Amino acid sequence: MMKRAEAEEIGIGVLNYVAGEPELLTRFLELTGVTPATLRDAVRAPGFFVSILDFVLYDDATVMAAANRMGVKPEDIVSAREALAPHGEFG
Repeated sequence: MMKRAEAEEIGIGVLNYVAGEPELLTRFLELTGVTPATLRDAVRAPGFFVSILDFVLYDDATVMAAANRMGVKPEDIVSAREALAPHGEFG
């Protein structure tokens, strides 16, 4: 199983990917209720990285694009999500 620190690093990479895609960022903010002004604080909240990973994992094309941009395998994003919420908890 992936270590928590590595999983959070992947979560940061996914956040950076989403932040660089205006349409994705807007959709993520709309779905979560986070605003650009509160995003920095939201990142520190328990479950934030699970939420961003779930958001990306919802769509195969998005997870493939994020993994490609980050230089990781899509399975690594799945493993990160599992490491952060090992029993399928939601963020």
